[in-house]
Amino acid sequence: MALNTSPLREITQEDIDTYNRDGAVCIRKVLNQEWVDILLEQAREVIVEKKDVGLLPTIPGRYMARCLPDYRKLMFEGPVAEAAGKVLQSKEIRFFFDEFFAKPPQSDAATLWHCDRMAFPVEGKLVPFPTADELEFSEPGDMLVVHPWVLHYSAGNPTDDWRVAISERVFGDDIRWAPRPDCLNIAGVSFDEMLDGEKPEGPLFPLLWSQDGRKEDDSEYPRGFATRWPKRDMGGVNEYDTFKKMKEKEDAGELSVSEKSPDHKKVGAH
Repeated sequence: MALNTSPLREITQEDIDTYNRDGAVCIRKVLNQEWVDILLEQAREVIVEKKDVGLLPTIPGRYMARCLPDYRKLMFEGPVAEAAGKVLQSKEIRFFFDEFFAKPPQSDAATLWHCDRMAFPVEGKLVPFPTADELEFSEPGDMLVVHPWVLHYSAGNPTDDWRVAISERVFGDDIRWAPRPDCLNIAGVSFDEMLDGEKPEGPLFPLLWSQDGRKEDDSEYPRGFATRWPKRDMGGVNEYDTFKKMKEKEDAGELSVSEKSPDHKKVGAH
């Protein structure tokens, strides 16, 4: 079977209503098994084997579409943008960035409760959605759509295999720049380019899907990064020690106000 370019099933009114009511919905059967197999194989190379495939050695769990052809294909040709657009009832979907989330076998590392909204320099219905085994009741190929204001966390992994999720972050048609000193610059552009109130566009934020059939190809989307480095050991995909130490502080009532504020080390692992 070929890689599917549209969700394997229609997005229903129940899916839309659930998202509007709860801020999150699990969409079943978005990716077929062929997608799962090729994406998981490369994810395991990076996460488990720590293989150098061209990703940033300091943050190997992010920006896969710049280096890995199959993840680039997922972004531009896969079904996730269409599924997100229909759930959000947005006229168009633009790409923001992508990343892996992973937990090793028999891990008790838990991600603290948090929301993602405060980290991003925008206003509107920005939606991050993991597209793999993120929830206990999800299956490979399902897609979780989560509103950025929704509080969420991830428990440890009691299984004997790695738990891997792939996340593509996208913009709906109402997203506008709203840069702030406390947000993260993970969009790949300078804060100077984020003109307050204007719409993200251009090569870094390509149009992936629209209701009227418009979309952009990958010809102008960047390949690689703005620096080069000698061959070196790859870092871990997620920083579990940080979460473990913060959870110990939280349980002891010792978590400071500054530690509770948005920070990439606190919201980067699921």
